[in-house]
Amino acid sequence: MPRITGNWRDWIARYGWAEIWGVVTSYLGYFAVFYLTGSPVTAAFGASFGENVGYYGCIIWREFAGRMRAGQKLDAAMARSVCGDLLYEFGLPELLDSFIVRPAATFFAVHIFGASIGVIIAKIASDVVFYVLAVTLYERRKAKGDAA
Repeated sequence: MPRITGNWRDWIARYGWAEIWGVVTSYLGYFAVFYLTGSPVTAAFGASFGENVGYYGCIIWREFAGRMRAGQKLDAAMARSVCGDLLYEFGLPELLDSFIVRPAATFFAVHIFGASIGVIIAKIASDVVFYVLAVTLYERRKAKGDAA
């Protein structure tokens, strides 16, 4: 595994606001789906989906905005570049996170601690797994000169 050479400030600047939005939309997703279905299993997937909407909405917005501030033209080439870079950074971590780690962690944490605390406990536990992979790939992007 490559040595991660980034610093915490860089990672917080990159992922901080996305995390805040992810927490908000994770709770919204959990409680909305639970209200509609009454199923804690389905609600766990709702929390996972909700987090993705908030988190990636923020990441995508910032990626496009940063490139446009740097003088790049908003066109199909930029969109392809953004999509490719974000797929590299988040593809594998997100597949594992969305379909295995986060739903399982949410289900078990809510079962053990209740929804109010269980959703955030599951989020923190899942984020550890997610960020080990995502930060490693982000640092590789930076080393190649592909990340801002």
